[in-house]
Amino acid sequence: MKNKVWIERAVAQNFKDSEVLFNSKRGAEFLMTWSLLESRCFGGYMTKDKIKNYTANCVNCDNNLETAFTHFHKRYQDGDKLHKLLNTEQNWWLENVLSKSTEDVSSVEKTRFMLYVIDRYKNYMFEENHEPARWRSFDKEVDFCLNAMQDIYDYQQKPLSETAINTPVSNMPSISLVSYIALEEESLRRK
Repeated sequence: MKNKVWIERAVAQNFKDSEVLFNSKRGAEFLMTWSLLESRCFGGYMTKDKIKNYTANCVNCDNNLETAFTHFHKRYQDGDKLHKLLNTEQNWWLENVLSKSTEDVSSVEKTRFMLYVIDRYKNYMFEENHEPARWRSFDKEVDFCLNAMQDIYDYQQKPLSETAINTPVSNMPSISLVSYIALEEESLRRK
């Protein structure tokens, strides 16, 4: 297969530890899981606004996120690591979550926090100018991100309608998410 040969040659020329990189399946697992999560929960493309809208309806959806959340909450108490995570971005909301004890963070905040961290790791791994071989130094964090993505994906039993994903929280009617989705699906059937 030409693609695999080309990739192997390019990686070997540009990175010292190419064999270890190719033997690691984390990158492929992360990409596949990310793609599934983004498709099911965010209508194909995740943005910060969609994260906020999605998590506003995630009451009690953090049951399986506790271990990952606690790890990253502790990790980003370190100012240098937090600075690298934020990557010049100001995020008062995230810093507010980090200022609380883990017990005082709501399920909505935990889910939103984890989605933000996962998005930053995705950017770090695939979109920014970093050597892929450096993934190995973040195996533990990537594993936490993978588990959290899978838990969030499993929590969302069916995709939200495009309207629900894109509607600002302040504009959502004061009914349950299940009722809102049912109304959206009914309106789509009528069209």
